[in-house]
Amino acid sequence: MDDELSFLHVAYIRASAEEVWQALTHPELTQDYWFGTRVEGDWRVGGQVTLNAPGLGVTDRGQVLVCEAPCRLAYSWNVLFDPIFAREGASRVSFDLKRLGAVTLLTIVHDGFKPGSKVFESIRDGWPLIASSLKSFLENGAALEITQASEAVRAHTEAAARARQA
Repeated sequence: MDDELSFLHVAYIRASAEEVWQALTHPELTQDYWFGTRVEGDWRVGGQVTLNAPGLGVTDRGQVLVCEAPCRLAYSWNVLFDPIFAREGASRVSFDLKRLGAVTLLTIVHDGFKPGSKVFESIRDGWPLIASSLKSFLENGAALEITQASEAVRAHTEAAARARQA
């Protein structure tokens, strides 16, 4: 639909598409770069996806829409940790991976937001941070320091507060 909001972020990561795929789909890796959050999924079309954040439990839930390892992954995204966000219903996030020599181009598209979406306001800050932390983690073996668990809870809380005020 023409009135839907969409977010696009690209990152060039010095890692194979398989390594990026693993980092996106293995909870023991996601927690290392994604605010301590474990992204857990049944990685087949129709399978369930949950995001479990330290101190918060399941914050988001979705269903796998596309799973073509190691090239394309998409799932619905329902925010649960805040009632205002939860009322918006599902959006969709997709990850496209393209090998460019020794680098993988990661394209993240998060769409399906209605105008005025509070979740959209929140993810605009979140995805660049997550993608940067993923890049650092895969290239250097260390995620960005803001991805510590105690800061994750604060980041979620602050995002919800900012979105309520917008």
